[in-house]
Amino acid sequence: MPNLQPIHTHEPRTLLPVRPETRGLDVTVRRAVPACDQDFKFVDRLQKAESDKVGFMWEKALRKRIDDGDLFIAEVAEDGKLFRGGYCLGVDRYMKQDHVGIIYQMAVLPEYRRSLVAASLLQARFDHSAYGTKLYCCWCKQSLEANRFWQAMGFVPLAFRASGRSNHNGRKKSKNGDSVHIFWQKRIRQGDAETPYWYPYETSGGSMMEGRVVLPLPPEVDWDQATPIVLPGAEQRAAETRQLEHKVAEIDAELKAAKKRQNRRDTGTAQVPNQPPAHAPRAVATPSFGVSLTDEPETAKPNTPEPRAVEPAETKRLRDQQAAAKAELKAAQRKNDPELVAYARELRDRWQEHVTASPQMLEHKYMPRYQISRLLGGHEPDQDGLPHTQIEALPKRRPHAA
Repeated sequence: MPNLQPIHTHEPRTLLPVRPETRGLDVTVRRAVPACDQDFKFVDRLQKAESDKVGFMWEKALRKRIDDGDLFIAEVAEDGKLFRGGYCLGVDRYMKQDHVGIIYQMAVLPEYRRSLVAASLLQARFDHSAYGTKLYCCWCKQSLEANRFWQAMGFVPLAFRASGRSNHNGRKKSKNGDSVHIFWQKRIRQGDAETPYWYPYETSGGSMMEGRVVLPLPPEVDWDQATPIVLPGAEQRAAETRQLEHKVAEIDAELKAAKKRQNRRDTGTAQVPNQPPAHAPRAVATPSFGVSLTDEPETAKPNTPEPRAVEPAETKRLRDQQAAAKAELKAAQRKNDPELVAYARELRDRWQEHVTASPQMLEHKYMPRYQISRLLGGHEPDQDGLPHTQIEALPKRRPHAA
């Protein structure tokens, strides 16, 4: 999308309708088919190629999203052939909020970018949401140009949180060293100007699996100007977490070395040269040819279970230490000061009251560029006669929101 700057004017602006025919592309959006392995492979390759931007989802979780009907794929018709151009992964229920949906991942192939393929995917996600869904949101790294896209689509930046931190090896989980995630949100019903904006005051999921306090963006601060804030006690908790991470890493290294020693002991019991093997062939008599050799043992014991290997005491001790250290690290990562969380919740509620009373504080500052919203009455054409994105008719998924 174009590199747009925040708008600080109250003048009305003409919205451009979503045109999937832009640049001669004919875009069709459909749900990913669980039985089609090519759909999964396409999404998996694309998310791995853009992992520094969209994150990563394991195969089991990704296949479950496909089975639930939460993943949409855009197909582009060129030269009489259909090509997969991008995908959108989202659900219409976020953090137990029935009226709020979220976009987890959205990626488009480089050759189909800036052609409104992503906008077509977004519109399909809106149109196939539950009836009560009125808001859609997403988290986006502050340094990504994708923030311009969300702004052009009519999303409003509401809040921010801390991004990834260093692990026990000192490497950043993010390649570009991001420090802030921006929380964007949009009203998806056409003409809706009453639904209050909402954001979570704390998040505890994601790849970090750690509690992070979410703070609202002040009205005078743009999304690209937000800076990380060191909360009280955060440095001490980070130091304790790093110590636990070092402890887990040391135990992992000891356990790995113990397994190597055990393998060397197991493989070091080879037979000594010039000694007959433990399983030597024996001579048996045959009716017509006298004596022959056979590899069968003298006393065969069929259906005899093999003796179960006993885990060495050293390995068992290290495994117990590893489990205890990981449990301690998990508890420390999820831990957050309850008083601080309570303050963040109260701040969110007060912010929501203030913004609901003065919605123009946000809406006139970040105005959309493209007209994309949910039409409850179906896919009627726009006022200028341009059709909406084609959405392939598929069987309804089972009736649950997420």
